[in-house]
Amino acid sequence: KNLNKSLKNLEGEFVIRNAEKLQYIQRIPVLGEEKTENMREENIRKKGKLAKYFEQHPTAKKIWITVIIILLIILLPLAGFFGVQLILKAGLPKDVDLPNFVGKNVNEVSQILEETKLNIEKVEEFNSEVEEGEIFSQEPPYIEGYKVKENSTVKIWVSKGTQKVTMEKVVGMSFEEAERKLVNELNLKVEKIEETSKTVEEGIVIKQDIEEGTELNAGDTVKLYVSIGTGIEQIVVPYVIGDTEEDAREKLSKLETVVVYEEDMSKTDGKVLKQSIEAGETVDEKTKITITVNRIEDIKTGIIKLNLQSLLGSRATIELDEEGNEINPTVNVKITVNDENIHSTEHRKDETNIIVDVYGKGTVTVKVWIDDTMETMKQFNLSVENPELIIQ
Repeated sequence: KNLNKSLKNLEGEFVIRNAEKLQYIQRIPVLGEEKTENMREENIRKKGKLAKYFEQHPTAKKIWITVIIILLIILLPLAGFFGVQLILKAGLPKDVDLPNFVGKNVNEVSQILEETKLNIEKVEEFNSEVEEGEIFSQEPPYIEGYKVKENSTVKIWVSKGTQKVTMEKVVGMSFEEAERKLVNELNLKVEKIEETSKTVEEGIVIKQDIEEGTELNAGDTVKLYVSIGTGIEQIVVPYVIGDTEEDAREKLSKLETVVVYEEDMSKTDGKVLKQSIEAGETVDEKTKITITVNRIEDIKTGIIKLNLQSLLGSRATIELDEEGNEINPTVNVKITVNDENIHSTEHRKDETNIIVDVYGKGTVTVKVWIDDTMETMKQFNLSVENPELIIQ
């Protein structure tokens, strides 16, 4: 039995007292086991209270491990973020006050650069108002309290003093050629002013504000007036015949379009019949072009009201003979519209309301004849609402 127990429990925790021989049954350790057992006992003695606590409470150990893992998950990103910020901040250049270089001698700049750790780009120009070697401009300009980064570049302009030069003629040259001559040979500055010109080619100097032979200081500014050509956009005239008036106006929007109307019964109403400038021609912007649009008008009806008595005046008086009979009381009244006879009838001279219907389109010419003599001529617009012409 004891052998069976020993095989089941290798730690030997089954020892019982032998009643007959008054001694314990012991498990005999195998080769090397005694040394291992001694080491285990030694490790147990060396363990602290926390290790012993965790051996007695294995659940608590799992909880602590979980807490530590969670803390690491939270703290590691934060530590990384702040670490990167510190590294980046450490690598950025510091802000320094922008010095005022203007008015200082160029030789003073070196000491200022050592103090501020700035870089300088120097440009030398003639300046009749500033002594040689003196700084008269800087970029960025000085503003009190304005800061720049270390190792930034500040551009300074240093005076080369005064030099007298004689102005030369550059009119007729290209602007590039004139600029090279004035800047490189005479040490002058050039201001370009563009102007339109119908006679001078684009890019050519039209005039200069300082005449040839004038003495001036190097560094002075000369104004050159340069042609940009006509300055007027060139337009290729499009083909608009057959288009509607609206479409034609849109295509010709960069030209000054004049529209006239005429009637052609053989063509579609509202379409362009003619254009005054042929398609494909190149003209200046805003050039006037006339298009003729077909307008087929409906036949309208109007009324002519003729006061014959008023028209004849004193001639409308009807005389009587000795017997009281009227002498020549009537006249022949003929009315034509656009030279077409629409009315020819005898009327009493004293009639005041002769009404004649008129049929036509647009504005027509009305003539009234009395006994083959034309008495009056009127223009009658039939396009208006309820057209009526009163003749008296």
